[in-house]
Amino acid sequence: RALLEAETPVVTIVAKAWDYHVREVIRATPDENLRMVEDSVKYLKDAGREVIFDAEHFFDGYRSDPEYAMKVLRAAAEAGADCIVLCDTNGGMLTDEVARLSALVVSEIDCLVGIHCHNDCGLAVANSIAAVQNGAVHVQGTVNGFGERTGNADLCSIIPIINLKTPFRCVSNDQLKKLTEVARFAYEAANFMYSARQPFVGSSAFAHKGGQHVDAMRKAEGAYEHIDPELVGNERRFLLS
Repeated sequence: RALLEAETPVVTIVAKAWDYHVREVIRATPDENLRMVEDSVKYLKDAGREVIFDAEHFFDGYRSDPEYAMKVLRAAAEAGADCIVLCDTNGGMLTDEVARLSALVVSEIDCLVGIHCHNDCGLAVANSIAAVQNGAVHVQGTVNGFGERTGNADLCSIIPIINLKTPFRCVSNDQLKKLTEVARFAYEAANFMYSARQPFVGSSAFAHKGGQHVDAMRKAEGAYEHIDPELVGNERRFLLS
């Protein structure tokens, strides 16, 4: 009811897709968990909301009991969920696993599919992109990767990768040019130390110091850059010491 009282057009809910969590964390039976999933989604859909269903620990759940993990997704889809999000909540999946299971779910579940990755193995961005390349159309992440433990997938990398390196688009070119400004504002607002070496938006992302690199960059723009820094609102720097 509290979610409905917020009067938002979209509601995101989280439920367990790992049988271990069902038994040991929420202390329910597998069937009880499936009923809670179905009842919760249906309740929100009957109230006219768009429902995003986060299948927490889906990848770990699939490793443990593939049949049950898929039952959770089907329960949400059949109850009317608008998007089912596959969550690597512990951040332990490798990219090939995320790609394979994302493709599997897209092929078997009649619903839009999303991805939610944590960065415990340093793969949150790569895993998110792998899911998109295998049919996911919704990506959850945070600006600068702020989040639990080692963080969530960094939208400041995911957004430009999708826009500039895949056939897809998620923001306009003008919006993309504000990315560095947004990233640095978020650091200041959160009172976090700014990361100079952050891809795309860091002050060192397009900085050149080595003699061979500087010489080449003076002769041919892009010789040691994978994109034009202005596309993401950043700038090129040459360093002297």
